[in-house]
Amino acid sequence: MRAPAIPRSANSCVAASMMRWYVAAPRAVRTARPCLAPLQRRDLRPDDLAVRVDYCGVCHTDLHALGGHDGDAPLVPGHEFTGVVTETGPAVTRFSAGDPVAIGNIVDSCGQCPMCRAGQENFCHAFPTLTYGGTDRQDGTTTLGGYSREYVVRDRFAYPLPAGLGHLAVKLAVALGADTSVISRSPGKADDERRLGAQALIVSTDPAQMAEARDRFDVVIDTISAPHDVGPYLRLVAMDGTLSHLGDLGPVTVETMDLLVGRKKLSSAGSGGRPGTEAMLAFCAEKGVTADIELLPSARVNEALDRLRRNDVRYRFVLGMSDLD
Repeated sequence: MRAPAIPRSANSCVAASMMRWYVAAPRAVRTARPCLAPLQRRDLRPDDLAVRVDYCGVCHTDLHALGGHDGDAPLVPGHEFTGVVTETGPAVTRFSAGDPVAIGNIVDSCGQCPMCRAGQENFCHAFPTLTYGGTDRQDGTTTLGGYSREYVVRDRFAYPLPAGLGHLAVKLAVALGADTSVISRSPGKADDERRLGAQALIVSTDPAQMAEARDRFDVVIDTISAPHDVGPYLRLVAMDGTLSHLGDLGPVTVETMDLLVGRKKLSSAGSGGRPGTEAMLAFCAEKGVTADIELLPSARVNEALDRLRRNDVRYRFVLGMSDLD
């Protein structure tokens, strides 16, 4: 399947030879092996930015998207990336060429519903437009993500970059002043967790340690990416506390008694709205909170995906896109 050719003006900032990593057909999906192909982005609308993508995170969401892709349209993963503005539409005032920016997993919303007006575009009643695999609200084309050298995005969904989950949750909790512990299946992570700032490591496969930590935490953030029993983690939550279930988004079975005893709450969350995202980035810059990554050139994308499937990464793969020039 050929990439969709979206015409661009002669003076547009992206040449037809712009490259991206994509999956086009179910056969490729079965092995989740993205291929290199040309990409043409749309011409800039008045409130658009053209962003040269420098670095793109590799996420478990990308693996899920690759595994579920039906081949009806090309799939370009990547919904967490940073880069530099190369061109702006005539109505843009927040950014100029040369500004560093970050793009997340939402690139548009209706802008009119109560959630959008409250700055919670992530809960848009008409559903937000996702960075890849979404539908453009103006021309109906499929959005193509950040495994590419350029992205075109509405300026209100780009974020100034003054400076990813798992280890960043630890760093952010420590920076916020919380007494922070890490729950892990492996005792071998103790040195890593101390380096991140955590005060303790609780080994979830050790019944004695789990029993000792019962009813201890105001908030437990569950980032396990596979289906699992949430009961043991609810029992770690203190009275009136919350287990925030973020990793696996499939069905969850809960024993009501695990909630009743202690008036505990089970919650979940995805991305934040624009004001919250900007505040988070500013806080990270102020406190020096950065992600621990392994940087690979984009040509090694399949290696990154294969290793991510095996959990062979500490803590986040990032693809460098300069090799697509």
